[in-house]
Amino acid sequence: MKKAAKLLTIKRTELMPDICAAVFLFFYYFSVFGRFGQKFAAAVAISVGTGLLLGFFRILFNFSGKDTNDFFSGRFGWLLFFAFPLFFPLSLSLWLIPFVLISAYLICFGAFGGFKNHFFNPVILAVVFMMCGYGYTSVLNVSRPLPVNSGYKTWTSGMPVSKPLWKIYASVPLDSAVKASVSSHLPSVPGASRGAVILLFSLLFSFIFKRRRLWLIGCVCFTVLFSYLITHFVFEHALGIKSFYPLLFGFVPIMLFVGVYDFETISQGRFDQLAASLIFSFFAVLFSFNAENVYLPVYAFLIMQILTPLISDIKAMFVKAAK
Repeated sequence: MKKAAKLLTIKRTELMPDICAAVFLFFYYFSVFGRFGQKFAAAVAISVGTGLLLGFFRILFNFSGKDTNDFFSGRFGWLLFFAFPLFFPLSLSLWLIPFVLISAYLICFGAFGGFKNHFFNPVILAVVFMMCGYGYTSVLNVSRPLPVNSGYKTWTSGMPVSKPLWKIYASVPLDSAVKASVSSHLPSVPGASRGAVILLFSLLFSFIFKRRRLWLIGCVCFTVLFSYLITHFVFEHALGIKSFYPLLFGFVPIMLFVGVYDFETISQGRFDQLAASLIFSFFAVLFSFNAENVYLPVYAFLIMQILTPLISDIKAMFVKAAK
């Protein structure tokens, strides 16, 4: 009985941030559900169910070798399974969700020492798996016939989804051709809906609960703002390209940062955080100017996660040599 009581002991201070975030996501789900329908609801159920299954097996086999009370605390990464459906491309098959999540979680948890010891986490790996490995399935074709009010018209700027693609382009003025070509390949990622609202709430939670991701999100905001200003004053006046272009690419890194960088997945080392944010910001700006599709910020994340541990190890080596 004492063991059961100990197992069910929950530290309220640790769970409160995740509870507040889960409540916000619950209401946000209803907004997304109104645009994307039953498939999004199914993705949420499968993702959360996968998290429950992983947690159950973690208790059963005690993978970590530590106290199984971690299953009930934020250290298990519950919020990751709630955030994952927001990044799930709706054109992808639902049966892939458990395999992607389980493989990504086991790679992170088993190969890199668990949370707070690295910059890898399950949602980042899962998003990279989907967008790099299944990129051709995660983009909507605007000429595909779809039912009325199915939610996809959000990504076609109100154009009839059954209208042939060449007719849409033919009706677009020449000076808006860049905007049309970009908006026709927007990814069907539910989390891109109302990204500014999620960003503001994430900043609010960071202030309230004193989370260290606050300045990381601020770094992403600066990156997007810098990209917007450069494009506005350079490209729009010199080349006639609309400012819509960099803002579109800015949504992807913002959503990824808000969704995947949680307290338990940020490295405890301040230098590691600084190196990661600077590397990501550099490649995000670089890809914003040279990208032909919206997946390249994902590669910025991948490069960031490869280079950050190397830079951190080099820094640690010099510090040890100095001592």
